[in-house]
Amino acid sequence: MYSLQVSDLTIKIKNREILSSITFSMLRGQSLAVVGPNGAGKSTLVKAVIGIYAPSAGRIVISTRNHIAGYCPQDLPEDRFFMATAYEIIYNAACLSRIYEKQDRIAIINEIIELLQIKEFAFKRYSSLSGGQKRRVLLARALMVSRELLVLDEPTTALDPGAVASFYEILSNIKKSFGTSVLMVSHDLPRVLDHVDEILCIDRKIMFKGSVEDFSKSSSARYLTEFKV
Repeated sequence: MYSLQVSDLTIKIKNREILSSITFSMLRGQSLAVVGPNGAGKSTLVKAVIGIYAPSAGRIVISTRNHIAGYCPQDLPEDRFFMATAYEIIYNAACLSRIYEKQDRIAIINEIIELLQIKEFAFKRYSSLSGGQKRRVLLARALMVSRELLVLDEPTTALDPGAVASFYEILSNIKKSFGTSVLMVSHDLPRVLDHVDEILCIDRKIMFKGSVEDFSKSSSARYLTEFKV
């Protein structure tokens, strides 16, 4: 069963075509990395998937329980969460999502906090956390919106190597625990290839779509060195 289907998607912003005829689908539990040069339309694609941009043509179908995806933005919203604790951020997301019964909410939050290794700083202010800890909180927040489909825009930006390794370990645990599909934009190609099932390479249109192995063997592998994304 599919968690996401994108068909002939075209996005125009101020009469400028940013994406053209993008078509791909994701099975439940599948992970897909969106790669390409700067200005290729990667972030535009994920923003279309989460509903920030409406398709100029084509369609997007999200087959989750609430028909939306959990989203982790590229930029950490420091001002928005400055005074809140990690727990408050996660709890508020659970309340707003409206997909959990009130009596189940606390147990589900605690399960997510345990899985993402947030417990030790759950009641600290978001503003006092490290970059890696903040990413975990935003990931937990996204999971409260949808366990079925996560959309991550450059989730390892500005993280040190240890925090990046920890992030991917946690993401693997999420997939194993919930069967979550993951759509992820990343510029860190050498590392991301070890953590996804398929690659979608775009430069306003699709340049390559297939397995990591096929990507590495194909002519499209030049993106690894030419783009340095």
